[in-house]
Amino acid sequence: MFMRSSNRKITFKVLFGYIALGVLAAISGWLIFTELGNFTATQTDDLKERHKLIKISGLVADIYENESLARAALQLNTTEKFNAYISQNDSLITTIDTLRVLVNNEYQKALLDSVKVIFDKKQQDLNELRLLKDNNTSEKSIEQTINKLKTIDPILGKLTLEDYVENPTEVNPKVKEVLEGWIQFSNESKAKDSVSKVDQKQIDSIVTTSRNMLRRIQQEVALQRQSLMVKERALVENDLNTSRQLRNLLRTLEREMVASSQSIIAQRQKALDRGTSIIYFAAIISFILVVIFSIVILNDFWKSQEYRDELEKSNAYTNSLLKSREQLINMVSHDLRSPLSTISGYSALLQKTAQNTKEGNYLDHIKNASTYMSQLVDDLLEFSKLEDGHITIESIPFNLKTVLDETSTNIKAIYADKPIALLVKHDPALDITIVSDPFRIKQVLYNLIGNAYKFTEEGSISITTKLHSTNYKYSVTITITDTGIGINKEKQKDIFNAFTQVNQSNNAKHSGFGLGLAISKKLVNLLKGGLTLNSIPGKGSTFEISFPVKLSYEEVEEKPIIPEASHFKLKAIVVDDDASLRQLIADILEQHQVVTYTFEDAKAALSALKDLTYDVIITDIQLPKMNGFHFMETVKQLPFYKQQPIIAMTGRMDINTENYIESGFSKVVYKPFETHIWFDILSELFPESITKPEEDFKKTTYRSDYFDTNSIAGFLNYDEEALKSLLEIFLKDTKKHMSELKLAQEQKDLKTINDLSHRMLTMFKQLNAKTVVPHLEVLEHITIVDNQILDALEVELKAFYEDMQAYITPNYTP
Repeated sequence: MFMRSSNRKITFKVLFGYIALGVLAAISGWLIFTELGNFTATQTDDLKERHKLIKISGLVADIYENESLARAALQLNTTEKFNAYISQNDSLITTIDTLRVLVNNEYQKALLDSVKVIFDKKQQDLNELRLLKDNNTSEKSIEQTINKLKTIDPILGKLTLEDYVENPTEVNPKVKEVLEGWIQFSNESKAKDSVSKVDQKQIDSIVTTSRNMLRRIQQEVALQRQSLMVKERALVENDLNTSRQLRNLLRTLEREMVASSQSIIAQRQKALDRGTSIIYFAAIISFILVVIFSIVILNDFWKSQEYRDELEKSNAYTNSLLKSREQLINMVSHDLRSPLSTISGYSALLQKTAQNTKEGNYLDHIKNASTYMSQLVDDLLEFSKLEDGHITIESIPFNLKTVLDETSTNIKAIYADKPIALLVKHDPALDITIVSDPFRIKQVLYNLIGNAYKFTEEGSISITTKLHSTNYKYSVTITITDTGIGINKEKQKDIFNAFTQVNQSNNAKHSGFGLGLAISKKLVNLLKGGLTLNSIPGKGSTFEISFPVKLSYEEVEEKPIIPEASHFKLKAIVVDDDASLRQLIADILEQHQVVTYTFEDAKAALSALKDLTYDVIITDIQLPKMNGFHFMETVKQLPFYKQQPIIAMTGRMDINTENYIESGFSKVVYKPFETHIWFDILSELFPESITKPEEDFKKTTYRSDYFDTNSIAGFLNYDEEALKSLLEIFLKDTKKHMSELKLAQEQKDLKTINDLSHRMLTMFKQLNAKTVVPHLEVLEHITIVDNQILDALEVELKAFYEDMQAYITPNYTP
């Protein structure tokens, strides 16, 4: 018990340890998985920051390219460059908008918005500067002044290129060069003469106009230069501002990028640190758990080992007790049962030769005491066999009514001096053949009915039977009710325990081992049935047996009754180391005219066998020097052995009959035995050798239409005088019963009619009274008084009475 509990504890703790480690591993895995998610998330954030930085770097490169395009557009003042600048500027704005979506910092978004505003302002300034250049009037004023001055040339007689060609710009350069040289030479030769001819007023007017125009042009050029300088300065400041804003943005983004990267790195490091810590702590906790559970399990293991050692010691002690018990059983089986067999056997022999009633009483007391002792020994050995599981249930067809009647009648005869009425009521449906184990059922009935008589001083014992049927499955219930001392309720639960005697105050009167009910309970359990008790102290007890049965349609073959006075023409070898028992067996066999040769041990018998003729060998099992099994095997190997039966005798009830038969014995007799057992065995083994004393048989055998004395004569050893004396007593009882039946009929006392019919049936059946028995069987179970049957019985009883009286008294006259 301790070992089983300890093993369960160790198994539970190991299982709990694995569960704890599994839970720890699951929690650690979940935490590490969480940290891995955080680590992956920071890595994703890092990629986003890197992508953002790449975008910003691309934006910066595009800004520098945009500035270069802006300068080229200003310097070259071409539409192509300006359009390229505008396209690049739009692309930058789109890039800034894209970057703004990626940025999640409001300050960074504000910076990007500022850059957009600056770019818009820069583009606006560039447009204004371009328009300003396109609208520059200083060159027109100078051209007007030059044209004004050119009007003097015709007045002075000077030639110009326009005098020779309409569109000087389209003239061939070489032609233009020759024309310009010719014009210069002509003008130099005419210069001196032309001045005098020109009107002085006209010249002064032209000069004055030219001076005024030049002064005005000078002022316009100065204003335009100043305006251009302002615009250029604003554009430069805008570029500087843009560059400053970009630097601020880049620095901010760089700082944030570095900070973000550092934060991401820190977070990743924290995630790694946390994961490492989790693994570290999980390893520590796992180690601690392993250590703790190892200590706990080892502690349990050490305790288990201690329990194992104690159990081994207890087992060794138990084995020694079992060995002692086996030795005790062997002692009881042989050393006690052998003398019991001798006592009961010789008392049975002496009863046949008793000279007077006093001697007969002495012998009855001896036989009863030996029978009681035999019953105690049988109970002890039977209980031992049940405990060891050496008893099996057989399935044999039998009539339960016959078994119950026989058992109850035998027990009633033992307690004949007690004023107790035995009432047996059978279920009519049970007057059939059933299949179960009649021997074990008889054992149970013997114990229960015997206890009922033992603990009842007066009153009645009633036995009822009932056949139950459910879905073609049958069971039998037997109820045994007595009016005895009863059993206290608190003691009823222990009544079926071994060595229990609940009525301690009556021990002297009702002694025993207290094994009867324990054996009965175990036997009923083997029959797959149940045994229950209902008892009221002072009023009596009711035991109910129920067990399953099968129905059989085979007739139970009744063995022919062979009178024990029969003789056998046989010779027997008897081997037993107990001289008294050996002589008893010889005396019993010699009563049946069997010649016996007795031997003290097996070796002596073997030495004499070759010189003897014999029909049967009877040997004890526990012999000195050579046991019965070895003796039997040796005999069967002898050359002159002719398959004669070998019968084993033993006091050991723990070995089944089948084991002896399988070993080679023909029959086995268990000690203590009744004297008739040898007659029964020899009748079975040698039916052809039976001879009857013809003279005695003829004298005591009488058969008529009313009765047959053959059965009863056999029980009385065909003693004619004893037979007639018995029949005279029977006739007196019958006459008395006839009067009681007549009175019960008049009073309509159904119970008395049932009881009287039941009591009368046994003897009338023994006498094979075919005309009377059917009427008694009906009256035993009737539920209403039937005058017709009673009258018919009265007629048959009178005829029976007169016929038997005529047999007893030859000169009898009715």
